[in-house]
Amino acid sequence: MNIVIAMDSFKGSLSSIEAGTVIKNTIEKVMPDADVRVCPLADGGEGTVEALTLGMGGALETITVTGPLGKPVKCVYGILADSQTAIIEMSGAAGITLVQSLWAQKVYRSFAPSPTLLSFQHSKRALFKSPVM
Repeated sequence: MNIVIAMDSFKGSLSSIEAGTVIKNTIEKVMPDADVRVCPLADGGEGTVEALTLGMGGALETITVTGPLGKPVKCVYGILADSQTAIIEMSGAAGITLVQSLWAQKVYRSFAPSPTLLSFQHSKRALFKSPVM
């Protein structure tokens, strides 16, 4: 029996190939005679470079670039077998995931319980406020 596993990534946890490989290994345990093939998919976001590059028989390379915060960021790009075609992901080269991660941390902290007591000189009332970052 021929089985094709074609699936997208699970954002932030498994790439398309990792998820497909888990399924392939499970199928091969219960159907050892099956011919199982993993075909990576992506929707243009996370995992697209990996899916396109490996799906077309290319190789993944890692490069360090200056990210949007001025710090070194490692990103992955693909080189196809002809060595003339590179596949890049702008968000990887720009370090967008780092920016989103920092933004998420700031948002989380803005909701974390860190009240600041503001007292007024001539009042018995106090106002508790969470700082917004």
